[in-house]
Amino acid sequence: MVTRVRPHRRTMLPRIVWLFFRFKRLARRIPGYVDSVLVLRTGAVMFVSVWETQSALIRFTTHGEHTDAVRWTRTRADIWSGIFRLSGTSSLSRPWIGPIRHWTPVVPPDQEVDGPPHELH
Repeated sequence: MVTRVRPHRRTMLPRIVWLFFRFKRLARRIPGYVDSVLVLRTGAVMFVSVWETQSALIRFTTHGEHTDAVRWTRTRADIWSGIFRLSGTSSLSRPWIGPIRHWTPVVPPDQEVDGPPHELH
């Protein structure tokens, strides 16, 4: 899961970072949690978390403390969140979170559409 939080006031950044570390401790107690990281950008924070299963992610996102924090943050920041599924691993990867097939391109290289990637605003 990837979440980007851009607070309306920069003075909220320390509180949002504190919440990340608080919820990282909570996530560690949920079976199926793998890891999470925080990335600070100018005026925004991005959280990336990895979960073994969808049910583990749901247990975390529906936990009372997490839902309360989301409600609190929504009134004070712009939030974007997305869920991504691992479709495969690099051929050089060693097992990390269990057996996952190596990634194969969805579109063959000779049929790719050229153009710039979409920019995040």
